[in-house]
Amino acid sequence: MSGRKIVLAMTIAIICLGLTWLVSCKKKEQPAPPPKAPTMEEMHKHAEKMKKTATATAEEAKKTVETMAASVEQTVCPVTGQKIDKNVFVEYKGKKVYFCCADCKAKFEAEPEKYIAKLAIPILRGRIDSAKWAEGKSMMGSIATGIRAWCAEKGVNYNTAPGGLTGLGFAAGDLSGTYFVDADFTFTLTLPVTVPPVFSVTCTPTVRTNRPTNPASYTLNGLADGTTTWTP
Repeated sequence: MSGRKIVLAMTIAIICLGLTWLVSCKKKEQPAPPPKAPTMEEMHKHAEKMKKTATATAEEAKKTVETMAASVEQTVCPVTGQKIDKNVFVEYKGKKVYFCCADCKAKFEAEPEKYIAKLAIPILRGRIDSAKWAEGKSMMGSIATGIRAWCAEKGVNYNTAPGGLTGLGFAAGDLSGTYFVDADFTFTLTLPVTVPPVFSVTCTPTVRTNRPTNPASYTLNGLADGTTTWTP
Protein backbone atom coordinates (compact mmCIF):
# COMPACT_ATOMS: atom_id res chain seq x y z
CA MET A 1 0.00 0.00 0.00
CA SER A 2 1.34 3.40 -1.01
CA GLY A 3 2.03 6.11 1.53
CA ARG A 4 -0.82 8.24 0.17
CA LYS A 5 -3.34 5.45 0.72
CA ILE A 6 -2.11 4.87 4.26
CA VAL A 7 -2.51 8.55 5.13
CA LEU A 8 -6.03 8.59 3.61
CA ALA A 9 -7.06 5.50 5.60
CA MET A 10 -5.76 6.99 8.85
CA THR A 11 -7.58 10.26 8.15
CA ILE A 12 -10.88 8.43 7.60
CA ALA A 13 -10.37 6.42 10.79
CA ILE A 14 -9.71 9.56 12.84
CA ILE A 15 -12.82 11.26 11.40
CA CYS A 16 -14.95 8.22 12.26
CA LEU A 17 -13.62 8.16 15.82
CA GLY A 18 -14.37 11.85 16.21
CA LEU A 19 -17.92 11.45 14.96
CA THR A 20 -18.48 8.54 17.35
CA TRP A 21 -17.23 10.63 20.29
CA LEU A 22 -19.47 13.58 19.34
CA VAL A 23 -22.55 11.35 19.10
CA SER A 24 -21.81 9.78 22.51
CA CYS A 25 -21.35 13.23 24.11
CA LYS A 26 -24.63 14.42 22.67
CA LYS A 27 -26.40 11.44 24.13
CA LYS A 28 -24.91 12.14 27.56
CA GLU A 29 -25.90 15.80 27.42
CA GLN A 30 -29.54 15.05 26.76
CA PRO A 31 -31.59 16.01 29.85
CA ALA A 32 -33.37 13.33 31.79
CA PRO A 33 -37.05 13.09 31.03
CA PRO A 34 -39.28 14.84 33.58
CA PRO A 35 -40.81 12.63 36.28
CA LYS A 36 -44.10 11.14 35.36
CA ALA A 37 -46.98 13.07 36.88
CA PRO A 38 -49.28 10.98 39.06
CA THR A 39 -52.62 10.12 37.57
CA MET A 40 -55.84 11.39 39.10
CA GLU A 41 -56.57 7.87 40.36
CA GLU A 42 -53.20 7.72 42.14
CA MET A 43 -53.78 11.15 43.68
CA HIS A 44 -57.20 10.11 44.96
CA LYS A 45 -55.76 6.92 46.46
CA HIS A 46 -53.01 8.89 48.24
CA ALA A 47 -55.53 11.45 49.56
CA GLU A 48 -57.77 8.65 50.82
CA LYS A 49 -54.83 6.98 52.59
CA MET A 50 -53.85 10.25 54.30
CA LYS A 51 -57.47 10.83 55.34
CA LYS A 52 -57.69 7.36 56.91
CA THR A 53 -54.42 7.91 58.78
CA ALA A 54 -55.59 11.30 60.12
CA THR A 55 -58.95 9.82 61.17
CA ALA A 56 -57.26 6.93 62.99
CA THR A 57 -54.92 9.32 64.81
CA ALA A 58 -57.81 11.56 65.86
CA GLU A 59 -59.81 8.58 67.10
CA GLU A 60 -56.85 7.31 69.11
CA ALA A 61 -56.36 10.73 70.70
CA LYS A 62 -60.06 10.92 71.51
CA LYS A 63 -60.00 7.49 73.20
CA THR A 64 -56.94 8.50 75.22
CA VAL A 65 -58.61 11.66 76.47
CA GLU A 66 -61.80 9.80 77.34
CA THR A 67 -59.86 7.10 79.21
CA MET A 68 -57.94 9.70 81.19
CA ALA A 69 -61.09 11.68 81.91
CA ALA A 70 -62.77 8.54 83.24
CA SER A 71 -59.93 8.02 85.73
CA VAL A 72 -60.14 11.52 87.20
CA GLU A 73 -62.19 12.20 90.31
CA GLN A 74 -64.30 15.13 89.13
CA THR A 75 -64.50 18.22 91.34
CA VAL A 76 -65.23 21.04 88.87
CA CYS A 77 -67.68 21.62 86.05
CA PRO A 78 -66.11 20.88 82.63
CA VAL A 79 -67.93 23.86 81.12
CA THR A 80 -67.24 26.70 83.58
CA GLY A 81 -64.64 25.29 85.98
CA GLN A 82 -66.93 26.02 88.94
CA LYS A 83 -67.66 23.64 91.82
CA ILE A 84 -69.98 20.82 90.77
CA ASP A 85 -73.48 20.09 92.01
CA LYS A 86 -73.79 16.32 92.53
CA ASN A 87 -77.49 16.54 91.63
CA VAL A 88 -76.77 17.83 88.12
CA PHE A 89 -75.16 15.19 85.90
CA VAL A 90 -75.41 13.11 82.74
CA GLU A 91 -74.31 9.57 81.95
CA TYR A 92 -71.54 9.72 79.37
CA LYS A 93 -70.11 6.41 78.15
CA GLY A 94 -70.76 4.68 81.44
CA LYS A 95 -69.51 7.48 83.69
CA LYS A 96 -71.37 10.26 85.47
CA VAL A 97 -70.27 13.74 84.46
CA TYR A 98 -71.30 16.45 86.92
CA PHE A 99 -72.02 20.15 86.34
CA CYS A 100 -72.51 23.32 88.32
CA CYS A 101 -75.92 24.05 86.76
CA ALA A 102 -78.51 22.85 84.27
CA ASP A 103 -77.29 25.28 81.59
CA CYS A 104 -73.86 23.69 81.60
CA LYS A 105 -75.43 20.26 81.42
CA ALA A 106 -77.30 21.30 78.28
CA LYS A 107 -74.11 22.71 76.70
CA PHE A 108 -72.28 19.46 77.39
CA GLU A 109 -75.06 17.34 75.92
CA ALA A 110 -74.95 19.45 72.74
CA GLU A 111 -71.15 19.15 72.32
CA PRO A 112 -69.71 16.52 74.70
CA GLU A 113 -66.39 16.17 72.88
CA LYS A 114 -65.73 19.89 73.26
CA TYR A 115 -65.79 19.66 77.05
CA ILE A 116 -64.75 16.09 77.94
CA ALA A 117 -61.04 16.91 77.45
CA LYS A 118 -61.21 19.43 80.29
CA LEU A 119 -61.77 16.58 82.71
CA ALA A 120 -58.41 15.08 81.68
CA ILE A 121 -56.36 18.28 82.05
CA PRO A 122 -55.64 17.83 85.80
CA ILE A 123 -54.17 14.36 85.31
CA LEU A 124 -52.15 15.54 82.30
CA ARG A 125 -50.66 18.35 84.36
CA GLY A 126 -49.96 15.96 87.20
CA ARG A 127 -48.05 13.59 84.93
CA ILE A 128 -45.98 16.43 83.46
CA ASP A 129 -45.06 17.74 86.92
CA SER A 130 -44.23 14.22 88.09
CA ALA A 131 -41.80 13.83 85.18
CA LYS A 132 -40.17 17.17 86.01
CA TRP A 133 -39.85 16.30 89.69
CA ALA A 134 -37.89 13.16 88.73
CA GLU A 135 -34.97 15.49 87.94
CA GLY A 136 -35.28 17.35 91.24
CA LYS A 137 -35.56 14.16 93.28
CA SER A 138 -32.45 12.77 91.64
CA MET A 139 -30.51 15.88 92.67
CA MET A 140 -31.91 15.63 96.21
CA GLY A 141 -30.65 12.05 96.34
CA SER A 142 -27.20 13.30 95.35
CA ILE A 143 -27.29 15.81 98.21
CA ALA A 144 -28.30 13.05 100.64
CA THR A 145 -25.34 10.97 99.45
CA GLY A 146 -23.08 14.00 99.98
CA ILE A 147 -24.37 14.44 103.54
CA ARG A 148 -23.72 10.77 104.40
CA ALA A 149 -20.20 10.92 102.94
CA TRP A 150 -19.42 14.14 104.82
CA CYS A 151 -20.68 12.70 108.11
CA ALA A 152 -18.70 9.48 107.63
CA GLU A 153 -15.58 11.55 107.03
CA LYS A 154 -16.08 13.79 110.08
CA GLY A 155 -17.13 11.00 112.40
CA VAL A 156 -19.64 10.62 115.24
CA ASN A 157 -20.12 13.61 117.58
CA TYR A 158 -18.59 16.12 115.15
CA ASN A 159 -20.44 19.31 116.05
CA THR A 160 -19.83 21.85 113.28
CA ALA A 161 -22.20 22.29 110.32
CA PRO A 162 -20.80 21.68 106.82
CA GLY A 163 -21.57 25.21 105.62
CA GLY A 164 -24.00 24.73 102.79
CA LEU A 165 -23.81 22.73 99.60
CA THR A 166 -20.26 23.82 98.87
CA GLY A 167 -19.24 22.37 102.25
CA LEU A 168 -20.49 19.00 101.00
CA GLY A 169 -18.30 19.29 97.91
CA PHE A 170 -20.78 20.60 95.37
CA ALA A 171 -19.53 23.23 92.92
CA ALA A 172 -21.66 26.03 91.49
CA GLY A 173 -23.94 24.65 88.79
CA ASP A 174 -23.68 21.01 89.89
CA LEU A 175 -27.37 21.00 90.83
CA SER A 176 -28.65 23.09 87.93
CA GLY A 177 -30.72 21.23 85.35
CA THR A 178 -33.63 21.74 82.99
CA TYR A 179 -36.16 22.60 85.71
CA PHE A 180 -34.04 23.35 88.79
CA VAL A 181 -31.07 25.48 89.89
CA ASP A 182 -28.68 25.29 92.85
CA ALA A 183 -30.66 27.88 94.82
CA ASP A 184 -33.75 25.62 94.84
CA PHE A 185 -32.06 23.17 97.25
CA THR A 186 -31.46 23.50 100.99
CA PHE A 187 -30.66 21.01 103.73
CA THR A 188 -30.46 20.69 107.49
CA LEU A 189 -28.34 18.27 109.51
CA THR A 190 -28.86 17.29 113.13
CA LEU A 191 -25.71 17.88 115.20
CA PRO A 192 -23.66 16.40 116.69
CA VAL A 193 -23.15 14.00 113.81
CA THR A 194 -24.61 10.53 114.13
CA VAL A 195 -24.15 7.54 111.86
CA PRO A 196 -26.54 7.12 110.12
CA PRO A 197 -27.05 10.90 110.03
CA VAL A 198 -30.39 12.59 110.63
CA PHE A 199 -31.07 15.21 107.99
CA SER A 200 -33.59 16.74 105.60
CA VAL A 201 -33.13 17.95 102.03
CA THR A 202 -35.76 20.34 100.68
CA CYS A 203 -36.33 21.49 97.12
CA THR A 204 -38.57 24.49 96.43
CA PRO A 205 -38.22 25.52 92.76
CA THR A 206 -38.70 29.25 92.23
CA VAL A 207 -36.34 30.27 89.42
CA ARG A 208 -37.01 28.33 86.22
CA THR A 209 -40.17 29.42 84.40
CA ASN A 210 -40.80 25.80 83.36
CA ARG A 211 -40.45 24.46 86.92
CA PRO A 212 -43.00 22.00 88.31
CA THR A 213 -45.74 23.55 90.43
CA ASN A 214 -47.53 20.56 91.91
CA PRO A 215 -46.43 20.01 94.58
CA ALA A 216 -44.66 23.29 95.23
CA SER A 217 -41.83 21.55 97.10
CA TYR A 218 -40.50 18.17 98.21
CA THR A 219 -38.49 17.16 101.29
CA LEU A 220 -36.31 14.08 101.61
CA ASN A 221 -35.95 13.03 105.25
CA GLY A 222 -33.00 10.93 106.42
CA LEU A 223 -33.94 9.03 109.59
CA ALA A 224 -31.81 7.64 112.42
CA ASP A 225 -32.34 4.04 111.29
CA GLY A 226 -30.84 4.82 107.86
CA THR A 227 -34.13 4.88 105.97
CA THR A 228 -35.57 7.84 104.07
CA THR A 229 -39.05 9.25 103.56
CA TRP A 230 -40.54 11.87 101.24
CA THR A 231 -42.80 14.79 102.14
CA PRO A 232 -45.37 15.13 100.74
